[in-house]
Amino acid sequence: KDGAGTTSASAALTECVADYGMISDAFSVGTTLREILTGVPAEETNVTEYISNKTNPLAQFMTAIFGACASKDDNKRKKQYRYLSAMPKEASSLLRDLTKPKADDRI
Repeated sequence: KDGAGTTSASAALTECVADYGMISDAFSVGTTLREILTGVPAEETNVTEYISNKTNPLAQFMTAIFGACASKDDNKRKKQYRYLSAMPKEASSLLRDLTKPKADDRI
């Protein structure tokens, strides 16, 4: 054991996975925050396109027509979407930095 109370095996393991874990966690945190703040699912890569498709008047009309045939919960809140450009600059910048495609470019 070293002075911090860790064994050499656990220190070596930490050294091998620490970078991957931080990069992976940064991306996960970024996509989770993006979903919370925008309403766009984490697996969607283009926020603007997704929101445009969901808020398209024709799509809403079709959903209303065909949705009337299906049973649904009338007490359910309507999902609201928010563009990244409608957020404070610092928040949208943080989300972009956390979810960059290249791991080396992330915070």
